[in-house]
Amino acid sequence: MSDSRLRVGVVSYLNSRPMVFGLKYLAPQLRIQTAPPAALARQMRRGRLDVALVPTFEYLCRPDYRLLRASAICADGRVRSVILFSRKPLEQICSVRLDPESLTSNALLQILCQCHFFKMPKWVRGLGNLEPSEVLERDLADAVLVIGNRALAMSGRYPYEYDLGREWYRMTRLPFVFAVWTVRPGVEVGDLPCVLRRSLHLGKMHLAWIARDAAEEFHLDEQLVFSYLKKMIRYNLTRRAWKGILAFFKLCRFMGLGPTTPPLDLILFGHAGDEDNEFSPQQLWSGICGGGRSHSLRPLL
Repeated sequence: MSDSRLRVGVVSYLNSRPMVFGLKYLAPQLRIQTAPPAALARQMRRGRLDVALVPTFEYLCRPDYRLLRASAICADGRVRSVILFSRKPLEQICSVRLDPESLTSNALLQILCQCHFFKMPKWVRGLGNLEPSEVLERDLADAVLVIGNRALAMSGRYPYEYDLGREWYRMTRLPFVFAVWTVRPGVEVGDLPCVLRRSLHLGKMHLAWIARDAAEEFHLDEQLVFSYLKKMIRYNLTRRAWKGILAFFKLCRFMGLGPTTPPLDLILFGHAGDEDNEFSPQQLWSGICGGGRSHSLRPLL
């Protein structure tokens, strides 16, 4: 590896455990830092990390980042760790508190609300780090978006739970990619992609051990954690996963949620212009929403 002191940022959720399981054996010299997704994105922007597993939304907003295709955090349907919780059915939800740790899932929920749920809720602001359960108990919002370990821990506590991975699949029939490995401009990573692939391979070989350790650390059911890591999370950037990223980018752009210029990888993969009929934003919008003019959502990301 060209720089043995690379600063590597990893999502502080258990879904990243298989991805980095082997790094302590394969590359102990790496300086690993863990943080929630939105915090990792900020650290990368400020130059405090060289490589990071950043939210896909952040990758789309930063076309100067290079993508490492070694692995990613994906779901092909139900994901279980990105959930909209509520005491009310969807048709009665008028306000939603987004997750302060999230970038990608917040954007995904806004897309689903407008294109799939056909709702325009109020996005609740200014609640800081108030626990999701407290937000619902105090009626500060009708629903809360929760990601990561907390979403797994809260499962089953509320009468209405909407899994965003499953809802995205119902809308598009594509996987959703939540996080990808990216590199800041000017950083040489040497053989890190190979190391990351080997690390994931080791992690998959030791899923039972990882699940047992994580269940104890996060106070979760061991079988739930094992099933989640083995059946819910996908770690490979397949062609269908690339199509999912491309569809997400085009809907974000079409709705004015942020990114307007696609990363080079997407251009090379899907020719991300309107000539790509299968995933042009107008056709996505027409097919999903039945046509009509888009109403701009005010993003809270």
